[in-house]
Amino acid sequence: MKHNIFYIALVLSLFSSESLLASAICGKLEKVKGKVEILRVKLGQEKIDNPVRTITFGKRKMKLRCSDVLLTTKGARVKVRLINKAVMSMGPFSRISIAEYAVKSGDVDLINLTYGKVRTFFKNKEVNKKKRNKSDKVNFKIKTPGAVVGVRGTDFYVNYEPNAKVTEQATLKGTVEVEQLGSGQKVLVNKGEQVNIDKVVRTPVEEPEILKDPNEKRVLRSGERLPLKKLPVLPAKQSPIVPIKPLVVQKIAMAVIEDIKETSAIVQEDKQFATEEAVSIIGKPDSWKVPELQIPDDLEDIKQEF
Repeated sequence: MKHNIFYIALVLSLFSSESLLASAICGKLEKVKGKVEILRVKLGQEKIDNPVRTITFGKRKMKLRCSDVLLTTKGARVKVRLINKAVMSMGPFSRISIAEYAVKSGDVDLINLTYGKVRTFFKNKEVNKKKRNKSDKVNFKIKTPGAVVGVRGTDFYVNYEPNAKVTEQATLKGTVEVEQLGSGQKVLVNKGEQVNIDKVVRTPVEEPEILKDPNEKRVLRSGERLPLKKLPVLPAKQSPIVPIKPLVVQKIAMAVIEDIKETSAIVQEDKQFATEEAVSIIGKPDSWKVPELQIPDDLEDIKQEF
């Protein structure tokens, strides 16, 4: 009886901890322009790998759960402040989710950028920068399907284009470490620099071909079994290996600067994004404007009922 009670208590504690994690707060929406969708885990689905989610529309000051998926639609933008003090400005047609959350420290460790554009300002909690050394662990990462971007404290931009399968990273302040998934290549991207990372796509290998015995009889009598035969196997046809390009760090291109400006439109009034380093690269905040076709979406007053 005691063992049964202990087992039930253990199961309930695990369930409650997962429920708490799913409902834990990892940030909030500080500014919202246009239609922003939040895919929220339905109650009772916390333990499922692919849980059922309900759509909630984001609004200013709305709290962001650690299990939420955040999407912006056409013309939409949102400013997100995470509990680890990272501030993110998401452009239209973008999707992020919180991949890793440290329960003890209460920090967000990893953000998944499935697609779209994000500019992030992250300040390291460490006060005395002189004590920092190269062996310090990277505090915050953004992961795309093709790369991992790790920072210790900086202002940077990440874009993932799913059609081209390319991650675009640019640094406006500080230094960013970028790793290409699949190859292990790593580069440091300093202020005023960018790097493009192709997604490593592994070419499929064909299954080995089994030669068929032409004398094998397919018609059998009732109850009769075909004797087992070891047929010769041809080697698998190897697909050609596409060489992986080395990562090249270069000066931020003008086209990328324009993309950063558009992504930063919702944080024009934020001093942390308008540092001397950032302004020297992308210009003053009054130039951070959106295309004319997207202005109506930004000015539209969307009223959501919850």
